[in-house]
Amino acid sequence: MYDLAVKNGKIYRNSGWENNNIYIRDGIIEEISSRDLEARTVLEGEGMKVLPGIIDPHVHFALSVGNFCSADDFQSGSAAGLYGGVTTYIDFLDPVGKGSLVKDALDRRLAQARISHSDYSFHVTAANPVGETESLTDEALRLGIPSIKIFTAYSESGRRTYPAELEELLSLSEKRGTVVLVHGEDEDHITSDPQFGPDDLPGSRPEKSESSMVASLCDMVNRCGGTLYMVHTTCGSSLISARKILGDKYGVNFFMESGAQYFLLNEEHLKGDEGYKYVLAPPLRSLHESETLKKEIDTLFSVGTDHCPFLLNEKKKSLLTRIPFGIGGIEYSFPLMYTLFGDKIIDKMTINPAKLFGLAPRKGMLEPGSDGDLFLFRDGEGKIKGTGHSRCDYNVYENYPVEGQVEKTVLRGQLVMDQQSLTEPEGRFLTREATK
Repeated sequence: MYDLAVKNGKIYRNSGWENNNIYIRDGIIEEISSRDLEARTVLEGEGMKVLPGIIDPHVHFALSVGNFCSADDFQSGSAAGLYGGVTTYIDFLDPVGKGSLVKDALDRRLAQARISHSDYSFHVTAANPVGETESLTDEALRLGIPSIKIFTAYSESGRRTYPAELEELLSLSEKRGTVVLVHGEDEDHITSDPQFGPDDLPGSRPEKSESSMVASLCDMVNRCGGTLYMVHTTCGSSLISARKILGDKYGVNFFMESGAQYFLLNEEHLKGDEGYKYVLAPPLRSLHESETLKKEIDTLFSVGTDHCPFLLNEKKKSLLTRIPFGIGGIEYSFPLMYTLFGDKIIDKMTINPAKLFGLAPRKGMLEPGSDGDLFLFRDGEGKIKGTGHSRCDYNVYENYPVEGQVEKTVLRGQLVMDQQSLTEPEGRFLTREATK
């Protein structure tokens, strides 16, 4: 007898839909067929879509920023994710400049993540790793977290990685299969002033800061090879530019992520009395760039939330220097993006990040041998209500229309969220393999 069966649902498999049943034993999918077999627990999927658990490749739980800490720790953030169908996420280690410090950074984050309700992994985060790129790569591979994030800005805090080291990381990526994640802003185009407020943010970190860096990154990939993943792409024009510069290397060596905030929000939100709510980096862009992103959705590789909310009293300040940067969204990412784009968004939130970050075939798909991670989604018009299950006390997506909701979430064959009730499961740390 199977432990769990999902019957009579419309299953998303191989980028299409089929009418079959899913049978799970010991946390693993064993059979997908039309046969009517016995199971201890049966979930009725009639009238619902059955999808692989969402993989969010970009979150920031329990992130310390100066005197602030993000509102969601690993417990509340992962719980909010399960309400939104997210069964796996990848967070980040604290920035380090030396390979010898990576293990300690991982141990610290693992200790924080023990309260996670869903499965998780980490990206290494580099901080100006002069002379240390090879040791960082060695440690990332040894520890089973073969992805390294760098910043092309934030020199004032010592986090910036300069072109020479980025090229070294890409060359090592080409040889050893690591993924290099890039926060891509050109610092030469970023300005600051202690009197800047929320409405000054788009001008202080202009669209040109991204477009200039995209051109530089494409040039590096053309010369060094490797696998470069640009996080939180804000401009649709950046996707167009990268494709033109890279040609066949786009989608092979160079991948671009964006998030719901850059499709649904724009710089006009920063101009009102509540502009502080929308302060994040890179900032919200023009309506034109938001609309261009929508037109370029087919060439976007993946969706990550960059989930990093702060409490309202922490955000409600008039000066940028006093406002922590970041917003939330892990609970609503799929319903919002599915409402905008339908089926074409699914692979970008499941199999694409699973393959790139070494989680497939364990995660990101509904196939025999894969983990029994899935969620049931019911179509229907509605609106996002309240603040959801995050600890953040405001929600930038409140009252946004959605065309469906997540009704049940299954993690490793266990029903963990049912009709807005969570069983508080225990998540597991996932080591990953290099993808080359």
